[in-house]
Amino acid sequence: MNTEIQKALEQIAMEESLVLAERGGLDFRGIDADTTEVSIMTLRMMLARAYELGRNSKP
Repeated sequence: MNTEIQKALEQIAMEESLVLAERGGLDFRGIDADTTEVSIMTLRMMLARAYELGRNSKP
């Protein structure tokens, strides 16, 4: 996965989840610091937006 796609996916995650936005992104910070809760609805919204990103990026 290229850096541009990774940044776009991280942006989606932070826009959809206040917890991830407050955390400052998806970078690994160690086992104890990487445990967060994300609601099922938020996860569904992130996945739908990621799917659309992939679908719209194909020629």
